[in-house]
Amino acid sequence: MIDKLAKKIVLQISIACSVCLMLTAYMQNYFNLHSGSECGFDNPPIIACSSTLLGYFLLIFLSVLLFSLITYKMRDEVFLSWKKFTFIYLFIYLFIVLISPWRPADFSPLAKDSNTFFMFYLYSAISLFLVAYKSYQLRGKK
Repeated sequence: MIDKLAKKIVLQISIACSVCLMLTAYMQNYFNLHSGSECGFDNPPIIACSSTLLGYFLLIFLSVLLFSLITYKMRDEVFLSWKKFTFIYLFIYLFIVLISPWRPADFSPLAKDSNTFFMFYLYSAISLFLVAYKSYQLRGKK
């Protein structure tokens, strides 16, 4: 019973975050507040920087939504293993996206956008592998 409730909560949170971020991106586009990757400490355009960050967050939350839909009808063990990985990875993803520089710097050869896309693809690949492996492992068990 608790696992079904957890599945519903994760699905509802991922839907809510994705919809809110999509509506925000739509509103920014509607009001002609375009995102930009030229954010920096020297006179940053706050709206452009926040718009870009919202786009990076939307990317990961859409992926979480997709995998929560995939694991919703699967066995609880598959969902629980994916959920543990996702919560840990979300904190790591958000932390790295927030601290990485907007442009390549001396201490980091990668910029915020390349870090974001790399981490998005890594999350998707690991989630896909984890769900497939766990469901294959539980295939014969009942």
